[in-house]
Amino acid sequence: MRRVLIVEDEDHERFTLTRLLERSGFDVTALPRGDEVLRKMDGGLWEALLVDVMMPGTDGISLARQVAEHHPEVPIILTSAFHFFPGQIGRLDIQNLYFLDKPLDIDKLLGLLERLHGTSVAKRSPAD
Repeated sequence: MRRVLIVEDEDHERFTLTRLLERSGFDVTALPRGDEVLRKMDGGLWEALLVDVMMPGTDGISLARQVAEHHPEVPIILTSAFHFFPGQIGRLDIQNLYFLDKPLDIDKLLGLLERLHGTSVAKRSPAD
């Protein structure tokens, strides 16, 4: 099963993302803060890490740098309501780094996950 680790401090967004990805066939672990991420990542194989940029404590960019140092093979998807330009992302100098604006377009997220792993993602309606 494909595994995604979500780090999102907003309860509603974390719950919604978890449910949508689970309905699309992912095994999801969701955390409200970044302080447990490296420990969780050491415990298994992850298809992707989905991280909110603006969080209390460890922000998403700092977390992305830490993860990239320890797990450079894991794609990191940063999300933010504040638009980033491609040049800003490039300056982070992290391989496997992607960015999606909030509010998230679930079709774009699923499409990105599909492209990253070359597999078809099942799209299910919220009523499923």
